[in-house]
Amino acid sequence: VGPMPGVHVGENISCKGKWKHHAKFGPQFEVESFETEAPTDVVGIQRYLESGMIKGIGPAYAERIVKKFGIETLNVIDCKPAKLLTVPGIGEKRVEIIVRCWEEQRLIRNVMIFLRGHGVSPSFAQKIFKKYGDESIEKMRENPYRIAQEIRGVGFKSADRIAQNLGIEKDAPQRIQSGIQHVLWELAGNGHVCFPKDALVEECEKILEVSHDRVLVEIHALQEQGEIVEEEGVIWIKPLFLAEVGIARELSRIKNAPCAMREVKTDKALQWVQEKLRIHLAAQQREGVASAVTEKLMILTGGPGTGKSTITNAILRICEKLTKKILLAAPTGRAAKRMSEITYRKAFTIHSILEMDFAKGGFKRSRENPLNCELLIIDEASMIDTHLMYSLLKAIPSHTRVIFVGDIDQLPSVGPGNVLRDVIDSDTLPVVRLTEIFRQ
Repeated sequence: VGPMPGVHVGENISCKGKWKHHAKFGPQFEVESFETEAPTDVVGIQRYLESGMIKGIGPAYAERIVKKFGIETLNVIDCKPAKLLTVPGIGEKRVEIIVRCWEEQRLIRNVMIFLRGHGVSPSFAQKIFKKYGDESIEKMRENPYRIAQEIRGVGFKSADRIAQNLGIEKDAPQRIQSGIQHVLWELAGNGHVCFPKDALVEECEKILEVSHDRVLVEIHALQEQGEIVEEEGVIWIKPLFLAEVGIARELSRIKNAPCAMREVKTDKALQWVQEKLRIHLAAQQREGVASAVTEKLMILTGGPGTGKSTITNAILRICEKLTKKILLAAPTGRAAKRMSEITYRKAFTIHSILEMDFAKGGFKRSRENPLNCELLIIDEASMIDTHLMYSLLKAIPSHTRVIFVGDIDQLPSVGPGNVLRDVIDSDTLPVVRLTEIFRQ
């Protein structure tokens, strides 16, 4: 058992690993590494050719070829393919297909042997070949650290292990540069969008076991390459820097664009909605509703029991009279379900409204394919990280009114950044802070 890419019926394989006992299936041999050899007997050769590995040879042709050449079959295909023309039914076009496929399989085999010979596991070897094809050996010799950035599921530590097997020194520029980016992404995983340069250098020294000066040299090199950004002694990995700048730009775009919804007289709207819902709104709650129906983009923040749900329902009741294009969303399925229960309207996850594109990665909704809404209310907005916020804002049409609802002291984002708190602290958007608690 275990990943064994590139193995075909009829081949001889030599495996290394260990025996284990499976509770359901009993004794199993877990393969850690393996080597393949071409079959050496007539039965094995025929099965090998029948496996479908080589286009142009199916079971019928495999039988004829083996009957004609016997134990020399593979040698004929490899060195004297013209002899295949003597086999009944095989013409020049089929020989061309067989020769081309045979060369492709030889290439795959050579790549796999090279990668496994340098400590690459079978599963990683398959990923590397899928990404780089016949350039795999050249790419790995040139810079094995590229796989940490370019192949999903392969991290810096795996790439570093492979690089050491290839004889790359600890203080090699490509190793230090890849290590710096690895450290920045690890810090991002802990919530840091950027990091002080001095602290970053110390962290890299420890992890990479290289000198302070060598880290500084490669930080400068990465800046020159446009991979990282430094401003005022703080360093960003480029995608997160672009996301932060993008968030500021998109918020400004939405805030300053005309609103698709018509204006309302707030005093009359407040009186009407309180009568309709049979409630009495406190001063802060009235401020929240008034701001939401007049401002293009605003934030409503407060702790548990401060009336965020009541205000959201009041906003919805007023806005339902102004537009049918209303969209409710939250960062998680649980938060979206709770929003639906409170508002009696269907709420979605942010990922759902942005429509994940599993083939290309990212989202289908964007500036070019925006959301179809005139009012968007986002609940639990404190949970939105930098990447998701940027993706969301890009997909919001300029004419849409946007309301962010959340508690900045309760639920932080899982990914890098504390976007809602940072936007509030920037004093660039209208914010209504709810402090009076109504629920015990």
